[in-house]
Amino acid sequence: MAPHDETRLWTTLELADRIRRGHSAVELVRTILRRIDADNPRINAVVARNDEVVLERAEQADVARDRGQWWGPLHGVPFTVKDAFETKDFATTYGTPFRFRPRRNASAVQKIVDAGAIVVGKTNLPLLSYDWQSNHPRYGRARHPHDPQRVPGGSSGGAAAALAAGLTPFELGSDVAGSIRVPCHFCGVWGLRSTVGAITTAGHAKIPGLAGAPVRMLGLGPMTRSGEDLAMLAALLQDAEVQPVPDPGSLRLRWTASIEPFAPVSEVGDAIRKLRGALEREGTRVDEDSLDAERLVALWGQINGFDLAACAPGLARLPGVRSLGAPFAFRRRFGAGTMTAALGQGFAADPAEIGSWESAARAAADAFEAQLGDAHGWLLPIAPFPAFRHVPTGASIEWRGRAFPYADALAAYNCSIAVLGVPAVAIPLTSTVDGLPVGVQLVGRRGDDHALIATARAIERAMTRQE
Repeated sequence: MAPHDETRLWTTLELADRIRRGHSAVELVRTILRRIDADNPRINAVVARNDEVVLERAEQADVARDRGQWWGPLHGVPFTVKDAFETKDFATTYGTPFRFRPRRNASAVQKIVDAGAIVVGKTNLPLLSYDWQSNHPRYGRARHPHDPQRVPGGSSGGAAAALAAGLTPFELGSDVAGSIRVPCHFCGVWGLRSTVGAITTAGHAKIPGLAGAPVRMLGLGPMTRSGEDLAMLAALLQDAEVQPVPDPGSLRLRWTASIEPFAPVSEVGDAIRKLRGALEREGTRVDEDSLDAERLVALWGQINGFDLAACAPGLARLPGVRSLGAPFAFRRRFGAGTMTAALGQGFAADPAEIGSWESAARAAADAFEAQLGDAHGWLLPIAPFPAFRHVPTGASIEWRGRAFPYADALAAYNCSIAVLGVPAVAIPLTSTVDGLPVGVQLVGRRGDDHALIATARAIERAMTRQE
């Protein structure tokens, strides 16, 4: 098999091991760049490059390796970065129509670079990282690698598409409303939305000339093609240790198969029910439970709406715009519903109100963890459907005769978790008969990111044994 094909789906750990054993970082980077040349026009996932700098860095990696000098565990491994993160050698748009030239890497990017990895490109995202599709105002639309007529998700949609297409072995994403989890579900890859605050957000979505982007519910995290890679990268980013994978038979899990009225379509529901059966045959205890998703989505919208107002341009903060124009704009952009009504309320709110909403969010997180009890995690869908066909933002999402409201159907499974500040792991499960991936999310307690990843890997082990 030609090197171009041989390396396409190597994991991050496999690539690092090959380089340690003599595989050329230069040749690997050239292979990745050739692959982007060949495949990216179809999916528009990679949107910024700097090949001269990248190849120079790869040459330095080979020279250092030959001298017995090791930069770190990811020595010479190439990767791409969502274009919401600052990168000093690449243009950064933050999802705007404008290109900026940051003087340094975002802190999370630098952490990975310090471990020896090489940034080879930036990946597509939507306007201001704020959509479940990735249609950039300058670069255009990212497309699904299995079917370009479908979306790869958003806002880390270019990241997931590049990863699934083999254009990168791992990515760095960010998630306020499902921006890691939804693309992972749609594209069939792994992802971690970390506990809020567990990975520094410095250098993420800080648009020059504007106040900082909201960080109150923002979780950063790696996106990978294997659970093993996810565990390693999460540990690297958080200065932690990879935790051992428990036996599936020792697990106890909470379970929510559906959030009404957005019950999953059969392709998603059947995959999740099959997972439950596989777990129970392994001896895992699975207890049915429910979430008050509508209340949590409303709370998410109020807090996020307030944060959006805080970082909006001055004109948008004028009283009339805040109270009338902004709520109308949210409805027009994303459609009417619980999420958009709450966004408008939050955008127009008096600063005194944010304290009560934050207190309510903390109380909701405490209640969630109490409800979780001694369980190792809580399984629930990421979206009620697989990757859908491109539609205007806010338009109804159609799936085999069923129509879903654009925002509320996705917010119910994602914003309801984000407002709690807890970690969530996206786990790929299977593919539909049309080849579209289906995933599930495992949600845990604040600060338990690495134990949660170990549990997710045990779930993967149970699925593998039952195949």
